[in-house]
Amino acid sequence: MGVSSVFEPMIQAEEISEFSQIFFVTGLSYKGINAANTTLEQELSRAKKLVDSAIENSSQVILVYLGGFTQRDGLVNQLVNIIANQASAMIVYTGRNGEKGFLYEQAKDQDVSYYHIKNLNQLGDEMDKILIKNGD
Repeated sequence: MGVSSVFEPMIQAEEISEFSQIFFVTGLSYKGINAANTTLEQELSRAKKLVDSAIENSSQVILVYLGGFTQRDGLVNQLVNIIANQASAMIVYTGRNGEKGFLYEQAKDQDVSYYHIKNLNQLGDEMDKILIKNGD
């Protein structure tokens, strides 16, 4: 895609100042939370700090939502909201259950770009539309 990227699942707010775009791929696995030796409350706090740091550093916040949380878990909704409230773009996979309608309405209300994909094979194409390329 012609971009430089860093994948760091547990990155901290003080480590993102050099990035012009921050992609937050939201999701939740209680098994994953336990495996990462953290708690959901700690993840909510980390997400808030990351978003605040991104905004402070004039980085674009981009929400990538791949579905899930059909159980309407209030804490999971909080995680998505922390990021969605500051997003400059949203990429939403519509092939699974979850908060697609809510995110579409939020994107419309915030006047941010909203991209939906019906097949995960389209993810790269949609990301390519908003990525800052090397040399741009």
